[in-house]
Amino acid sequence: MHSLIPRGQPAGTPITWVLAASPERDEIVAGLRAGWTIVTRDGSVRIPELRVIDGAGQVAGIGAAVRTAGPIDVEWRAHAHPGRQLRILSSEGVIRTVDLRSDEARGTIHLEGAAAAAARHIRLEIRHDEELIAVTNPIFLEAS
Repeated sequence: MHSLIPRGQPAGTPITWVLAASPERDEIVAGLRAGWTIVTRDGSVRIPELRVIDGAGQVAGIGAAVRTAGPIDVEWRAHAHPGRQLRILSSEGVIRTVDLRSDEARGTIHLEGAAAAAARHIRLEIRHDEELIAVTNPIFLEAS
């Protein structure tokens, strides 16, 4: 008989985290359906945060969509760890790479209208020595 778990990979990894209103089954399923998910290598990786704010102040979180008619701000926060890098990506590729050295790293990236329109989505990933250890579902940018 063979195992469904790849050799050397502990059971229960990677972990899919669902952003839900409560731990009730219906809320968790709703979070999955909405795409409010983050995947981490294992339970030792703290969940990063990502959100997009449009020019009118509308806020969209992971798995959501926001209409973009102009500039946007991309806000992120992640727990730091030596050797880890945070990457903010869009459909166009890497927007910014940040070395995560302090206890808690956070930042804002401002994208002007043309760059925001070209992006189509924003997502976050964290790597350690090029190994992917956390990735968010995207936030979708819809042209108005």
